[in-house]
Amino acid sequence: MGMRMEQQLSIEFCDFMPIINKLFGQLQKGEICARLVLDNMRETAILFFIQESTFRDVELLQMNFTESDVETIKNSISFRINSTIQLNMLVQERLKDITRIIEQKNPTLLKEIRKGTGTATQSAVGQKIDIHNN
Repeated sequence: MGMRMEQQLSIEFCDFMPIINKLFGQLQKGEICARLVLDNMRETAILFFIQESTFRDVELLQMNFTESDVETIKNSISFRINSTIQLNMLVQERLKDITRIIEQKNPTLLKEIRKGTGTATQSAVGQKIDIHNN
């Protein structure tokens, strides 16, 4: 039974990313090391962050990973692509609004802006992407 189990240590979720960033910083500096154990039969992996010393190694953090099913991966990719498309459409609409305001207030400025970019603002066709059909 390890010290972690004896002391019932755990990380709160809100503290997780700062701790991970700190560990990766220490890893880059060579202060700690990491070991990855892959199990292809169970489709799992365990990542250990370890601080090595002369007499013993101290396990700082252990992260367990499992492979996601294909449907979950497809849903995640579709969500990210569609979110990016929606954000792009919002930015383009905002750009059109700003262009209209500049055109009303200072048409010569808009001409200079368009001349500087070489093209007028372009609009994109936003379509939802569903990778399930591919």
